[in-house]
Amino acid sequence: MDYLKEYENYLWEYKKVPHHVKKKLVNMPNNKGFICNGIYMYGHQKSTSNKINILFEKKYPYIYIHEITYRNYKIIQMNLNTKEKQLISDTLRKKFKYY
Repeated sequence: MDYLKEYENYLWEYKKVPHHVKKKLVNMPNNKGFICNGIYMYGHQKSTSNKINILFEKKYPYIYIHEITYRNYKIIQMNLNTKEKQLISDTLRKKFKYY
């Protein structure tokens, strides 16, 4: 795997992230963030909860809300026009083995 090439691809995609998204991350806690262009970006502030991570992914006309906990991974679809929420996926995460 060519790590330099992958890093260059990451930087190329990061340049495409809108400035207002990067600006919001400065004041957002680090257990919340955005998914933009396939890049998972977390906030810069101290975490508000150690038990849940929330990521927002905007694909017009919907916002997908990813809720990640120790045991579950939920994806909730919210319509921007009607504000209706619908559960898309609720998956149990695999248990990690500690050695």
